Amino acid sequence: MFLLTGPDAEDYVSFENAPVGQLGQLVAVVVETRRSGHCGDIARALATTTPTVGEEITLGAGTLFTDTDADLGVPTAVGLAPDDNRDTDWLDPRALYRCHNQTVRLELRTGSHANRHARDTRPRAA
Repeated sequence: MFLLTGPDAEDYVSFENAPVGQLGQLVAVVVETRRSGHCGDIARALATTTPTVGEEITLGAGTLFTDTDADLGVPTAVGLAPDDNRDTDWLDPRALYRCHNQTVRLELRTGSHANRHARDTRPRAA
């Protein structure tokens, strides 16, 4: 996932200092809300919903990784690789739609999550 910032939400947030390889839960803490115009995921019957300020939305648990934008040369995406070997839905789709178009603070919380084993997080073809 990626975050945008700036007056027109045109600038990518850099994850250069992210604790890559750390196990934990990725939590989005809602700072400001707005209505999302995204249609959601029709195939999964998921729609965007508006959270409340202060709400903590757990996006997933696993080993933190980043992905570098080839044009910018800095990591602009962050995710978690789960330790259960699943190939899809590494982050919770419902939680992602709940966060869509909201102002959030991302936190990696360590210690009390279900995934305890590191997983190979190197990019690979789908």
